[in-house]
Amino acid sequence: MYTTSKQLSWILTTAASAIMTLVSIPFVWDYIRSGGDVKSVRTLPALTYTTSRIFQAYLVSDLTMGFIYYRDQVSLLTGWFHHILYLFIVNAAITRGWTHIFCMLAVMELPTFLLGISSLNPRYRSNLAFALTFFATRIAMHLVWCVSYALPAGRAHAVGGSWVPAAILALVFPMHAMWFRACLQGFVKRYRALHPLPVLPVPPVPVAPLVPGGATASGSVAPVVPAHSIRFGGYRVRPSMPTAFLSRIDSDGAWRQTQTRTARAARQQWVRGRVRLTSARKAVYEFVGLGLERGVDGAWAEAAGQLQRGR
Repeated sequence: MYTTSKQLSWILTTAASAIMTLVSIPFVWDYIRSGGDVKSVRTLPALTYTTSRIFQAYLVSDLTMGFIYYRDQVSLLTGWFHHILYLFIVNAAITRGWTHIFCMLAVMELPTFLLGISSLNPRYRSNLAFALTFFATRIAMHLVWCVSYALPAGRAHAVGGSWVPAAILALVFPMHAMWFRACLQGFVKRYRALHPLPVLPVPPVPVAPLVPGGATASGSVAPVVPAHSIRFGGYRVRPSMPTAFLSRIDSDGAWRQTQTRTARAARQQWVRGRVRLTSARKAVYEFVGLGLERGVDGAWAEAAGQLQRGR
């Protein structure tokens, strides 16, 4: 019927928690009916002693069976440390005659019973019921009982003025708080899995259209963005090193070509300005025999030839 190691590990625990929860009912009723007076809780030594020994037998059996059949389910903290600690706690209650106190506090096994039932049969699983019973018994009532056995009236009439019950309750409470915190984290994790956060799209960056002359349609000058930069979502994102490096080389080469063309155009303009002569200068050139009818190159060639013959 139960084949997995997890199900096998919950058989003994579910049975023991059911017994402890049922036995705790009359003692919890005495405590509530008396308005939280611990000295009004009945002792019932025969019932409480037998129940305490049964719980000790469960602790030993669970560790033994777990070591043999479901070792992966018996952890160091919630298995070995927890069971061995409670062996000593129950033995101290038996020795001091406080078994009725232990049986009253056994109502804390109610959430364990619900968890065991859901592990053996998932149809009965209720995370909300487990969380509510855990908080009511192992958090709220735990703190109330800790205060009740710490007050002078409770210590004097119920445990002979001893601080041991209050101290044990105070030492065990952090472990219960840690388990309840894990329970709440499970609720949050399952809620986020069922209701994931929506992914908002990145709004596009508005870019004004360019008009001839380098200005935008609004009349302002368009900003100059380097070729190696990328704008995404309104932020400038630097590309990877090879891409940025190659694009920078390409932009530098284009800049050099532009400068070369500009310089060449400037020299051509300067030459045209020199060649474009005024009428007076043209008359002087015609008088000395350097007329432009033959072209500038021909005139300069003839002048150079005359100089060579003169030498």
